Amino acid sequence: MTATKGTTIDLYGMGSPNVYKVAIMLEEVALPYRMHYVDVFAGQQFDPGFLAISPTARVPAIVDPAADSGEPLALCESGAILIYLAEKTGRLLPGTPGARSSTMQWLMVQMGSVGPLFGQFMHFQFFARDNTYGRERYQAQARHLLALLDRRLGDTEFLDGMAYSIADIATFPWVRRGLEAFPWLKPAGTEALADQHPHLARWYRSIAGRFAVKSAIDRMAPWLEKTAASAKSATPEDLDRFLLRNAQAKPG
Repeated sequence: MTATKGTTIDLYGMGSPNVYKVAIMLEEVALPYRMHYVDVFAGQQFDPGFLAISPTARVPAIVDPAADSGEPLALCESGAILIYLAEKTGRLLPGTPGARSSTMQWLMVQMGSVGPLFGQFMHFQFFARDNTYGRERYQAQARHLLALLDRRLGDTEFLDGMAYSIADIATFPWVRRGLEAFPWLKPAGTEALADQHPHLARWYRSIAGRFAVKSAIDRMAPWLEKTAASAKSATPEDLDRFLLRNAQAKPG
């Protein structure tokens, strides 16, 4: 499948690592896109119009008006979106079974471990600080995963080997968020990362310097500001709905 010229993809999201993945991918493959902010602290992810695009009520989501069927395609889940865009453009995902499987393996490490476990630590760090067990458990998991990535990148330039791929695109925003959120890496940031995980730090700096990555970060900056402001002004009821806890676990 090849990209259709003159089409614009609609990207729905807010300032989260999973949304950064898709923005970076769109910049890397040079597909034009429009950005639609979803205020998740205000509950906009549960609006019927958005649920028609993302039945999981989560961001990111995209609508491609020029899918191969000739009809618009709505798609949610960041890993699925990355694979779709790679196949649509023929870029950043190898075509041969062995190389493709290696890329998919490291993409799944991000989807199944790095994102969820980093996210759980951040949940206990920011929303449930009184739960010492949860915070300590997921801090240990996050440290384990950083060490895993460092070992891998001691053997290869990129996660799937010698080629930059959707596995790197998926993992980079979560490491970037970790530099901001993990207390054992603050305030030194990349310097602390280099001290503890030098191969991961080398990889991180390489990707952070890419033109497409810088462009995506710049375009996402207003969303990051909006998300921070919305989180700061969120009421306890807003947080319950956002976190799907207590009586708000059943929106609507």
